[in-house]
Amino acid sequence: MVDSFSLFVSLAWLGPERGLLRDVSLRIEDGQIASIVPDSRPEPNSEQRSALIPPLVNAHCHLEFSHLEEPLQPAHPFQSWIGRTVQTRRENADPARSIKTGLDEAARCGVHRVADIATQTLDSYPARKSTDVAACLFRELIGVQPESIASQRQLLDEFLTADTEWARGISPHAPYSVHPDLLEYAIDKAVEHQLPVTMHLAETRSELEFLRDGTGDFVDMLTRFGIWSGPFYPPETRPLDLMKRLASAPRVLLAHCNYLSEDEIEYLAAHPQMAAIYCPRTHAFFKHDPHPWQKLLEQGAQVALGTDGRGSSPDLSIWNEILFLAERFPDVDPALLLSLGTTRGAAAMGWDWTFEVGQPARFTLLDADGPPESLSQLLSDHVRPIALRRSH
Repeated sequence: MVDSFSLFVSLAWLGPERGLLRDVSLRIEDGQIASIVPDSRPEPNSEQRSALIPPLVNAHCHLEFSHLEEPLQPAHPFQSWIGRTVQTRRENADPARSIKTGLDEAARCGVHRVADIATQTLDSYPARKSTDVAACLFRELIGVQPESIASQRQLLDEFLTADTEWARGISPHAPYSVHPDLLEYAIDKAVEHQLPVTMHLAETRSELEFLRDGTGDFVDMLTRFGIWSGPFYPPETRPLDLMKRLASAPRVLLAHCNYLSEDEIEYLAAHPQMAAIYCPRTHAFFKHDPHPWQKLLEQGAQVALGTDGRGSSPDLSIWNEILFLAERFPDVDPALLLSLGTTRGAAAMGWDWTFEVGQPARFTLLDADGPPESLSQLLSDHVRPIALRRSH
């Protein structure tokens, strides 16, 4: 049972619907919010912090690369970068240490939940209770030839029946690495077990060419890997076709979504169980065309933030992703930017993390040089997130 305590904050953000509150005290009892009351002075023995926000959520991450000190090079062509990631994975003698390093870094950055793309065995992850960060492990599937499709099905079955305290999901990797038969199997299993699915989609223009024509840089890459035997998607296939297949899963997180057409944006907006996961600094690292995240939001689609992994991003801080966007989009409402890394990330996973009396006391504290005058001031280099774990 969690001890009762009071927490005074000078500024609390209760989510996009409730907005900001100033000088409030929260009473926490048995791990739940018992009251939120105005209070211009902190109670004795209460903790004073500058601000309190909903928990930070990293909706797309590759923890296994957390030992890297800087992103992998070259970033171009993209297929060469993929080759480096494959090589790095094979050369990593201690993936469990990398994963623990990533979880520890996420905790230091105030992140409470991570959607991790899992390529390692479950015993590579620490005991759930040993870390303050909860991860949903999305088992990655890669297979385009009959023998690899069969082995990946078996791998998924073993993953789904294994004993673990970690939340689980399924990740058919990408259109160029997952045969339609394997994709269908993954979706069927997600429906059977009521699990979320994540997939890299519309990440590069080469991917669009691969789906449409069965040609291009990905064909060259698969040929070098010795696994190309001809197109495995029908001609003129588009990301929209894969979205329609994925839509039957309980929850769908589409990673990157850098190159979406108008009708694909409309389709996402019409399917609230699906979310586009935008990784701003990874997007900049690869120098993609402008991302459609604002258009997605305008149409009513779900959008959340991820860091990708240290193979393409300098750290695993969602706060730094929010700052990155704030610097480049100064006219965007800071509350909207904050929601992308908090409540919208939670919603993409099916969670409601706004502050309400009676809800679990889950939140992230922000430390600053002084009390912030506005939410805009929170989005500055003078503020750092601190994970406060009062309940699980």
